Amino acid sequence: MAEEYVREEEVEESGAGAGELDLQTVDLQDCKELEQPHPIQASLCRKGVFVIMKDSPAKVNELKISKTGKHGSSKANIVGYDIITNRKYQETVPGHATLLEYEPKKMEYEVVDINGNQITAMDQDGNERFFRVPAEEHGAKLVADFKANAEKNGDQFFLITVLYAPRMVGKKWVANMWVETYKPGKTE
Repeated sequence: MAEEYVREEEVEESGAGAGELDLQTVDLQDCKELEQPHPIQASLCRKGVFVIMKDSPAKVNELKISKTGKHGSSKANIVGYDIITNRKYQETVPGHATLLEYEPKKMEYEVVDINGNQITAMDQDGNERFFRVPAEEHGAKLVADFKANAEKNGDQFFLITVLYAPRMVGKKWVANMWVETYKPGKTE
């Protein structure tokens, strides 16, 4: 099943809140790298915690909790940034409100081939995975470096770091997979 969960026909673009990035997604339950987001009380949230804001994966950058006023509960003013698009989100919620906390994952894969807009990569167990070439500058540089190495029959190999993060699309949880960086591998 692990080999099937990222087939090319399952690759789709995420919808609202994804910014300008062309993100690859799969159903969250089909992604073994991520766990379902779990509840956390807003007043217990801290700077540096990863929470879902506006249906997007964000990291809390600022948190101000007001004291209980004469009308009842405290308020939590939360500022966070989407960990993929870097879009800023701000929410003010009651201190007793429930947010969804998650743990993003970064996995490293060795690039086997690049064909068109698809990277074929291999995990440490030898399983093939398929990822979309990122539209950003580092994606074009990866393709250029990979092709230049292949043309000169070089023995250089490349490692990509893939960021996995949950996102709500409509009423469904999906896992975003984004090739965040790449680097030349070290030969031993």
